[in-house]
Amino acid sequence: VERFRIPVDEYLHRSERNLGAYEEVRRKLAAGESLGIERGPEYAPQIIHSIETGIPRTVYGNVRNAGSIRNLPEEACVEVPCLVDRAGVQPTSVGSLPPGPAALNRLYVNVCELTVRAALEGSRALVYQAALVDPATAAALTTDQIVDVCDELIESHAEHIDEAIVRG
Repeated sequence: VERFRIPVDEYLHRSERNLGAYEEVRRKLAAGESLGIERGPEYAPQIIHSIETGIPRTVYGNVRNAGSIRNLPEEACVEVPCLVDRAGVQPTSVGSLPPGPAALNRLYVNVCELTVRAALEGSRALVYQAALVDPATAAALTTDQIVDVCDELIESHAEHIDEAIVRG
C-alpha cells in the first residue's frame, strides 16, 4: 500500500461525500427548494441531447469493436471516438494500434473473455484461468497465491456468486 501509494480509504471518503450530497438533495426536495441543475461532464445527457436535437458531437464511447480497431478482436469492448446525432451513436474506425499496445490489449481481452465465460458457465476453473493469465496478477503473485486469493474472494462473496462456482 505504501510502496504504490494506494489510497485504501478513498472509496469510503467518496461514498461519504455521495451520501452527503444525496441527503442534501433529499432535504431540498422535501423543503420545495430548487436543485439548481447544472450541466455536468457525463456523456449520457450529451448523447440524449444529440440524438433528440440532431446536433452532432463526438464522445469517446465503450462499444463493441466491430472493426473500429483492426488488430483487436471483433467482439472486444473498445473505447473509440463516436459520432452522435439523430442516427444515434456511431463508432469510428481508428485503424490499428501499434504492435505493443495491441498485444497488451489482447492479453486483457483474454482475461475479460475468461471472466465472462466463468460467470456464464459457473466455472471455478475459468475463474482461476482468468486470474492466472492476468499479466498484473501473474507479475505479483505465484500460481498458488493466485488460486488462494481466488478461493478467498469466492468464499467472501459467495452470496453474490453462482452456486456452481462456489462449490467448485
